Amino acid sequence: MMLNASHIYPHNTPQTKEACYYRMTFEQFFPQNSAILTVPGGASVACSTAKAIEWDAAWSNHLDPSGRAALGVHDSAYEVNQHPELDLKLEINGSKT
Repeated sequence: MMLNASHIYPHNTPQTKEACYYRMTFEQFFPQNSAILTVPGGASVACSTAKAIEWDAAWSNHLDPSGRAALGVHDSAYEVNQHPELDLKLEINGSKT
């Protein structure tokens, strides 16, 4: 797939398999060239534009449009007590669940 990406998508060619998947999905719903031209190209981190990479140099080494590159929001976010301020407790009839 990636070997032919530049031929299939000459405008804003996807640089990763994940980006290629997003592009295929987008074009299934919006096949018009005018729709394709509305999406900015370039590297992406956590669905941000290429401009976001300029804000933090560490992101330039972890280009990932899905957001896994954003520290603290993937596997570590699921650890117990990692973010106690976000823990939600529901009280139902006096018991916490």
